[in-house]
Amino acid sequence: MNTRLRLRGRLALVVCLAIITASLSVFAWSGVYRSLNSTATVDFHVLYTAGQMWNKGLDPYDPHQFYPELQQIAGGLAVRRAYGYYYPPQATVLFSALARLPSHVAHAVVIGLNMAFVIISLAILGLILSRHNRLGMLDFALLATFVSSGFGRMNVREGQISALICVLLWATFVLQQRGRGVLAGLLLAGVTLKPTFLPLYLAFYLLRRAYVVVAVCVVAALVLTALPMALTGRSVPGTMTGWLDALRVQSARGENIDDPSPDASYAVTMHHLAPLVYRIFAVRSPVTTAISWLIVGALCVGGGLLVLRGGGRADGTIDLGLVSALSLVSVYHRAYDDFLLFPGILSLYLAALRTWRPWVRRVWMGVLGAVLLSINLPTDLSARLSTQVPALNSSYIWRVVAPVATWGALVVVGGVFWRKIEESRHIVEAEQIARLERPDYLTSLGDPHGT
Repeated sequence: MNTRLRLRGRLALVVCLAIITASLSVFAWSGVYRSLNSTATVDFHVLYTAGQMWNKGLDPYDPHQFYPELQQIAGGLAVRRAYGYYYPPQATVLFSALARLPSHVAHAVVIGLNMAFVIISLAILGLILSRHNRLGMLDFALLATFVSSGFGRMNVREGQISALICVLLWATFVLQQRGRGVLAGLLLAGVTLKPTFLPLYLAFYLLRRAYVVVAVCVVAALVLTALPMALTGRSVPGTMTGWLDALRVQSARGENIDDPSPDASYAVTMHHLAPLVYRIFAVRSPVTTAISWLIVGALCVGGGLLVLRGGGRADGTIDLGLVSALSLVSVYHRAYDDFLLFPGILSLYLAALRTWRPWVRRVWMGVLGAVLLSINLPTDLSARLSTQVPALNSSYIWRVVAPVATWGALVVVGGVFWRKIEESRHIVEAEQIARLERPDYLTSLGDPHGT
């Protein structure tokens, strides 16, 4: 028996080392090496162009000004008029600092920063995990798969800023848990660099009664938004109107590369719920859009009620997993935002480790393995398969199944909801037991008048 256990332990060690090696190799090759040995992507050039236009006193939100500038800076890189700039003014100021450097130097700086942010984000997740479980090889293997996911690869390769947002969100959570509300609120305000992340997290901290975090975040966010325009002499109403107009153009059907319609070639690379709903109903219309928002709304309300019910007694990791997974499926996200699944995956992983039934543990580990695979596949695999095998485009089943990462996200959402419901039930049971054991309650049972 002992020999069998030793063999299983050694096999598990070998498997974990293989996963860590493979994950780091994929990240090094597909993320770092490809970034250093190729020209900067269009995504980087979009941000660099906006920063340079800001430095020149031009309006990056005006497509008639932006596109010619992008063409000039991107050089021979193929760009389409569908490319626009949609980040808020505070992000533009950040990019303007990069744009003071030569393009190739700025690109190298962005690669280095994103690598650092990926490492820091995983260190914070490791810290969160260590509060629940003594870290071992299996834990390190799990964290390594996060590095090789679209989050790690694409943020480094594409020059995105989601790795920075990830660090800000996880650091906010840890600081709030440690009672550092002011600093947590300041970091959360930094998330306004990509403001679509902010509403659900503000609601999350409000429901958890972290009022200092919310108040500091709101004030700091307003200052961060207005200050860049005030310091550079730009009109606050004019700049904000231009930004909002750019966002409206982005959401217009068929006018940009972010079209979520079922016939759009790269809609399959979007990880939020709406494109999947359009594929299921085979049409993008006001009705299917309403259905998507109704589902998202119901999930958010249900999740909010569960968080509110748990209050301060709840496991913050489960709550973080819930709000993060809901954030991913609620609004526009791509593979570089898959870090939103990581807290939910950690929560389900811990639940699998703690179960006393081996078959339940194996099922959950298999489910989590499938989810991790879905976010580690090449981000454009389904789109490439559709191009290489035209017959797939006429298959309804393929259209529905193709966005595997979205399905993986929905599995995490469902799993975290299950965990949160179980936690809420245990909290209620513990309260009932505590109430039954109170001396005043026992005394009142013996005297109906409570005297």
